[in-house]
Amino acid sequence: MQRTPPTGEVHPLGRLFDKTKGDINGLAAAMDCRVAGVIGLTVAAAALVARLTGAYWVAGFQAGTIFLAGIAGLTLGCFCMLVVLTRRPR
Repeated sequence: MQRTPPTGEVHPLGRLFDKTKGDINGLAAAMDCRVAGVIGLTVAAAALVARLTGAYWVAGFQAGTIFLAGIAGLTLGCFCMLVVLTRRPR
């Protein structure tokens, strides 16, 4: 049985990603999503370049681990943007 929230109760993510009438919180959330994606892409690209130059270790971490962290940043940015876009009024 699905629980329905009482009237007036907002999901915690709903407050952060509120896109009603150009709310600044929604705009900031969209920018945060893009920043997370760009940082993830930069980290993944740096790990790829390091590995292609023959380095197995970068700053004490394996290049594959850093690449995986970059992919995680890209995924976080994608899911964050998905929440922002689905909260947008039609």
